[in-house]
Amino acid sequence: MNPSSTALYKTIKLRPCKYCDILQPIRAKHCIDCGRCVRKFDHHCPWLATCVGERNHRYFWLFLLIKLITISWTLYYEWNSFKPDALWGQWFKINTLYVISMIVLFLGVFCVSSLLICHTYLMMQGLTTWEYMAHSKITYLKDFTYNPFDKGYLCNCLMFLCYCRSVKWESKLPQSPVNEDDEDEVGYFENMPPADSEKWV
Repeated sequence: MNPSSTALYKTIKLRPCKYCDILQPIRAKHCIDCGRCVRKFDHHCPWLATCVGERNHRYFWLFLLIKLITISWTLYYEWNSFKPDALWGQWFKINTLYVISMIVLFLGVFCVSSLLICHTYLMMQGLTTWEYMAHSKITYLKDFTYNPFDKGYLCNCLMFLCYCRSVKWESKLPQSPVNEDDEDEVGYFENMPPADSEKWV
């Protein structure tokens, strides 16, 4: 094998997954709950009982957006359903269920809007939740003082929302020359399954 034709970048090694028996590309992570390696792993969502990654992150963001719009519309409708009364005690007795419902809806708006804001920020930065939370521990990020996948707010958003094909993230890292003395620090991906393999989620 000719290292110059298959090597990635200096000091970037592909990690072997002991569960799937493959070499993980960068930005991939094994999910124990799903039992598979997930490309561009973001997090495992207990709401959806699945992982959020490269193929469905945009749909998760849209799910949060639609959920926020739905809860906000319900909150508005609930607010206009209160029945007026001159006496406070009588008003509360008539509208008790509405008050309880409003409290639940306010909590829902807070939780969903917080998640939406968080993932919108990550989308604009070109990051995932896992990369944001564990930046200093991830092998392909810890040596960078900046995000090597950041292409600017507009390009990041367009790629997140509109680009549906799997991305070879290794090619997005800044290139570094490989010397003969560094060959042991170079990662190879000839054993990596194709993007549409059943080993990926």
